[in-house]
Amino acid sequence: MPANGKRVKVLDKTIDILLLFLEKEEALGITQISKELKIAKSSVHRILNTLKSRGFINQHPVTSKYWIGSRVFSLGMLYQNNFKLHEIAHQYMKKLSDEFAEAVHLGIFDELSYSQVIVVDKVEPNQRLSFSPMTGSVNPTHASALGKALLAYSTDDIRETVLSLPRDEFTRNTITDREKLQEELEKIRKQGYSVDNEELELGLVCFAVPIIAESKKETVASISISGPKERIKKRKSKIIKKLQATAVMVGREFG
Repeated sequence: MPANGKRVKVLDKTIDILLLFLEKEEALGITQISKELKIAKSSVHRILNTLKSRGFINQHPVTSKYWIGSRVFSLGMLYQNNFKLHEIAHQYMKKLSDEFAEAVHLGIFDELSYSQVIVVDKVEPNQRLSFSPMTGSVNPTHASALGKALLAYSTDDIRETVLSLPRDEFTRNTITDREKLQEELEKIRKQGYSVDNEELELGLVCFAVPIIAESKKETVASISISGPKERIKKRKSKIIKKLQATAVMVGREFG
């Protein structure tokens, strides 16, 4: 950062472009990027060409659209390989997925604003179609079970930060009202688990619990099981008991 403390504008734009790929989860063209981010096409083109030359962006030879490159993957794997929680939790997530034949996710806060949760690991059943979020994707905190479990057991400052932000509505079940969301968080703390009741996507239900580091008594992540509402709801009690037991074991090993 420059000595005067000002942000470097071209770096801001570059990061915004990379984050747009994370948000859209699809290949993008220069015109779309320019329109979404309100950046001049000439600037977008120069930034993409630079990222492409360094392996952070690839360009499709037919459509000419851009997508993230292998260097981004390498950076993500570097983070994951040094992420102790992922290493501990993965074996337990595999057991849960095998037992219930549903997708299991591990999430942490995006600490930039806490309004989003990053899916840092996902285990899917081998022979079952899943529409749940992929590893590396982000979910809105207020509309996901992972996010609400984290938020309910976070500090007062973090809760206030998220509650003070505007909340998008994704389905008719999404909680956007501040008071209702506060009530939901209190309910989660009392019952020990959170529910995404088709709040992010109609037809998809998710249960989640917080993972609390045993020594620090600090919430470090959340773990969830998700699937079609017909399959998930009828096994609610068993799923929640298994999630809670798993969270305790992971929190104990994490320290």
